[in-house]
Amino acid sequence: MTKENKKGMWLRRNDETKEAKNGWIVTAVSALLSCAMLILITTGLSGFGEIYSIYPILAAGAVLCIAYAAAFIYKKQNLFYMGLLFVLFLMVLVFGEQIIAGAGVFWNQLGNIYVERTGMMLPVFDVTEATRTALMIFSVFAGSVVALITCFVAEKKAVVLSVVIPGVLLLGMFWLKQTEMIVWFIPAIIISVLILLCGNWEKRKIKLSALIGWGMVAVVTAIFAAVSLNAGFMENALDYSENYKENQHKEKYETDYSTLPEGDFSGYKADSKSAHPALIVTAEKPETLYLRGFTGAVFENGRWQETDYKTLAENKDLLYWLNVNEFSPAAQFEAAVLEEEIEKNTITVQNIGACSGYYYIPFNLCDGKLLDENNLSTDSIKAEGERVYTFNVVSGGAQKITATLDAVKLSRDETVLDYRKAESAYRNYVTENYMDVPKEVMEMLGEHWNKTAGRKNPKELDFEHAQICTLEFLKKYFPEEGEKPEIELPLSALEDTSYQYATVAVMTLRYFGIPARYAEGYVVTEEMFDRTEEGNSVRVDSKSARAWAEVYQEGLGWIPMELTEGMGELLENPDKENSSQSTDENPNPEEGKELEDEPEAPTEEPLPDGGYMTKIKKAFMSSSMVMLIAALLLLIVIIIRREIIIKHKEEKFSDSDTSNAAAWIYGDTAVLLEQLGLRRGNGSMYSLAKDISEKFGEEYTEDFNEVTLLNSKAMFSSEKITAEEREKTLEFRTKTIEKIKENIKKPKQIWIKWIRCFY
Repeated sequence: MTKENKKGMWLRRNDETKEAKNGWIVTAVSALLSCAMLILITTGLSGFGEIYSIYPILAAGAVLCIAYAAAFIYKKQNLFYMGLLFVLFLMVLVFGEQIIAGAGVFWNQLGNIYVERTGMMLPVFDVTEATRTALMIFSVFAGSVVALITCFVAEKKAVVLSVVIPGVLLLGMFWLKQTEMIVWFIPAIIISVLILLCGNWEKRKIKLSALIGWGMVAVVTAIFAAVSLNAGFMENALDYSENYKENQHKEKYETDYSTLPEGDFSGYKADSKSAHPALIVTAEKPETLYLRGFTGAVFENGRWQETDYKTLAENKDLLYWLNVNEFSPAAQFEAAVLEEEIEKNTITVQNIGACSGYYYIPFNLCDGKLLDENNLSTDSIKAEGERVYTFNVVSGGAQKITATLDAVKLSRDETVLDYRKAESAYRNYVTENYMDVPKEVMEMLGEHWNKTAGRKNPKELDFEHAQICTLEFLKKYFPEEGEKPEIELPLSALEDTSYQYATVAVMTLRYFGIPARYAEGYVVTEEMFDRTEEGNSVRVDSKSARAWAEVYQEGLGWIPMELTEGMGELLENPDKENSSQSTDENPNPEEGKELEDEPEAPTEEPLPDGGYMTKIKKAFMSSSMVMLIAALLLLIVIIIRREIIIKHKEEKFSDSDTSNAAAWIYGDTAVLLEQLGLRRGNGSMYSLAKDISEKFGEEYTEDFNEVTLLNSKAMFSSEKITAEEREKTLEFRTKTIEKIKENIKKPKQIWIKWIRCFY
């Protein structure tokens, strides 16, 4: 044994001398490194370090870890935990308001990051009382809590920390979409490796050679990662992330016949020969509908994108205020209509071939049930794969635009004034964020725009003259079919398509001072309903797919350009890619078979019955391994947590004092009985006997009465419980677990066993 000790390094103490000599160093260093790493990761992910110094929270954690090390040396860990809990309790009593205010600031900053990365809103807390002093007190409190947790876990089960550290980082990155935080994996993995090597697990010994080997692996990994990062790894990771999201979008929501480019024209090919099925639209009353799906706010590098999340985060307070005041830009037209009882039209959309990532909704949407109030984006409305949905619209909305606009401007009703206040605030947001014209487009068209405006400054035109200039420019530079445009226009590869026309129209409107955005979707006309033989249902195919410009009409919201007051006379540029559109709006049922033979749209899987174009991939892409790792880490944490809890229970159940052991077993069994719906409330346990007999029979009831009597003996009698009686109590607990497995559904069993850790 002496020789073996000299060869290796004992990392788990087997006697009191080694515990006092070596154990406190390993445990304290593990706690200190883990505490610091978790604080750095949390403040980095949440953005708290951007608004307040992280040094107070780090200092508090470090001081307490050092104090823990001293307590460990003198075997006073329990005194340390009790003392720290008492101090934290006093802090809550004395500085409760400041701690809550600081926590509110932390949460709101986390919410800002969440909005910036996802566009989704988290609840907001009032932090008017959050002074610098409050942030300091909260930092000390938070650092102390993290130190308490890491010290306890480092002593009891240090291996848990090696999973928690990278797990928190990985899950935080995915939740907040902070891919740049990947650089923190280098120190996180190094610390995790060190904890695994030096942690107190299962009284095992590691040789010094193995320790050096693992250390070299960690160092080489860190150097390799650093070189990769300096070589542009981050840029590649971001590109990979974007490609991954695009591929996932296609796999989840698109079909082989999804025709709309969704603002990305890099791989677009016009197909004027085929009519791919897209939607089945059923209307209670036939009317023309501009069913908008993807909506673009920013034109960059030749493609349209939605409003970026950073802009949403910057305007979070305004957009949140609008949501609180029930002002929904997607259903704004309904709020503008001043009729006492709005006549509604019920529309059902059945998506049989279009992308199901978006809802296809019109400008006159009448209810907000499709809208997620936590989503601050006012552009595309996400459907997340839903293919059949029903909504209401303001009936005859296109014919009511002018009258509604006049009524909103002239009314002095208090409700209308409140609406105009909210609309004005949103209009200011629109004006700031939907007026950008890219430099390359300006260089291409700026001179021609100026010629159209004449001597007038384009930026100083009123709304009416801006409309006239837009109309003149589009009429002049979008010639009739067969003619070449006089000038080079953006997206020249998309010449003669509605996508180019809508893009140029939006850019022109913006240049002349009118907020506008790009929209893609399907236009369903009233004549299409008239021609169909299916009553009020019409089959919409890819020949009805197109793009159009939407204008922000002051007082009303986003309106398709053709319907905007003053621009109704603007002749629609015919969709020349759709010029061969068939007059038959009800496609041949056999058409799907013809599509399978087209080389442009190869089909990997047969279409399901009914024409639905859902395509389910049975194999994940290799890039999905990242998500698998995150799930695996979470699973490991759950397993380790359960093992710790069950081990703690087993220690109590095998207490040398058999009366205590029997009482612990019975108390735990009572909790299991509650999961079976057997709750005693404030009454005696014997009151459960009748219900137990009805549910599980007399034999089980007799066992219940016997162990209940034994529990009374253990709790209130001076007579000692025998080992056999303790075993009988344990057997009843085992029978109760079997009853749970027989009578409770599997999902709840998983929750009881793995999350609540009842058995």
